Amino acid sequence: MPNDGRNVYDLFMVIQDIIGSKKLWPHSINRIFWKRDLCHWERVQLASFFYVNGLNPDIYEDWGEAHDVCPATVRHILALLFRFEFKNDKYNLWGYNVVMRRYEDLQGNVKNYW
Repeated sequence: MPNDGRNVYDLFMVIQDIIGSKKLWPHSINRIFWKRDLCHWERVQLASFFYVNGLNPDIYEDWGEAHDVCPATVRHILALLFRFEFKNDKYNLWGYNVVMRRYEDLQGNVKNYW
């Protein structure tokens, strides 16, 4: 799909409206968000970040199409988001909640450092 960059910009602004300003995102997430092909662990990190911050999977799917993200990466992240939402497995994964400025697990429990 030919892309002039406008659609990528518009979708990124929508994502920032939902999650929060990219200036508040962890550096590791900011770095992997713009990559087009992610390894397994990067996909899990991004999916847990999206889940904790409430990003709609359809918006990420549109982002993946506009930004030419590898289709396997998009499918994997969407499958992870579905699994996090509906399987209720007790994964020991943490994501940074941008609005609350703290790390939370997938069930919303706050990470304590002591």
